[in-house]
Amino acid sequence: VIFEASSTVMEVVRAAALRDLSLTVVTNSLEIAQVSSDVPSWRVIMPGGTIRPGGWRSLWGEPGESFFNTVHADVCVTGAYAVSGNVLTDAALEVASLKRKMIQSSRRTIVVVDSSKFSAPSFSTFCELSAIDELITDDGIKPEYLDALNNYGTKVTVVPMKGAAQR
Repeated sequence: VIFEASSTVMEVVRAAALRDLSLTVVTNSLEIAQVSSDVPSWRVIMPGGTIRPGGWRSLWGEPGESFFNTVHADVCVTGAYAVSGNVLTDAALEVASLKRKMIQSSRRTIVVVDSSKFSAPSFSTFCELSAIDELITDDGIKPEYLDALNNYGTKVTVVPMKGAAQR
């Protein structure tokens, strides 16, 4: 499983770590690698690259991009900076470029985004909805966005927001 570097994907990793799964985890996230390395039945591989400054400590660029030309993963789990119409975008070229490579090297792609990500496009497109197999979001998604996803033929899974009982 390829786990791309994002806070939403980290939540998927934490949930998966609670299950009795044997996985080979490939990630460009230093945080996801750290959490994954604590799961005894998981093998963790990092692609290499340059550490991107700022919030999420993660690896981007070469040799990571070339590494994904040699990987054949079952699943890629990625986030998106924005979902706009039928495109998924990110704020940085190098991030979008690596996400494209991750998606291309996987048999299945799952995008996990919270409902706030349905907005104007960010700087760089990394794929269209037709390139993904499933989009998972929270129940805060506006009905018009859900309708649009369904019109594109995208499989959508809506999950309750964390702390929803407190609303």
